[in-house]
Amino acid sequence: MGTEKRGGDLNFNASPVHGANYHGHNAKAEERDIDQRNYYQQVAQYVQAHSQKTRRPLILMGLPHNQAVFRAVNKNPYLSQHLMINKSPKNLTVGAMQTATEPVQTMWHTQLADILLERYDQAKSRQLALADPFDMIKPALSGRIDTLIVAADANVAGSLPAADVQLTDPIAAPDNLIDDLVDVVIAMNGQIRIIPADRMPVETAALAIMRY
Repeated sequence: MGTEKRGGDLNFNASPVHGANYHGHNAKAEERDIDQRNYYQQVAQYVQAHSQKTRRPLILMGLPHNQAVFRAVNKNPYLSQHLMINKSPKNLTVGAMQTATEPVQTMWHTQLADILLERYDQAKSRQLALADPFDMIKPALSGRIDTLIVAADANVAGSLPAADVQLTDPIAAPDNLIDDLVDVVIAMNGQIRIIPADRMPVETAALAIMRY
């Protein structure tokens, strides 16, 4: 990256005495930064297309500066904003990568609920949180739910009005309102997070963090 000798912003002038002299508007470091952003845009688009199929959360590994550049161009809602591995994957074996991910995997399981509930408390203070699954029906259908926090093995008798749900696939388990909400939130590019039932701050099957 950043090794072009001709083209782009590079200009030249010629004289019979000195021959051709090349000069450019961009320093090599600036050209390298532009190349890096363009490259990361391509990587981000590829990964996002993969994420749309798997819908799995992603954790980014890389040096802090590279992570900052990647996150600036990333539009993938499945990329975690809170968990990351500040380590270069360059020249790491598969085994070394697995070792590097162990701490963040532990953090994922032990602290994910804390992170989610902190976000819920912040949303609640801004009146952007819901704790009653039946109050979530209209916001879910209108795409207003950013994150749905579901208690493990949650089951609430009820279903969404089939005529109001614009989905190509049938909604699973129509007798469980939580399954319906999960399907709709995913279809609207929202995120689903499952935590132990005993970690829920109130007695409910689900919590919703609203976009607006």
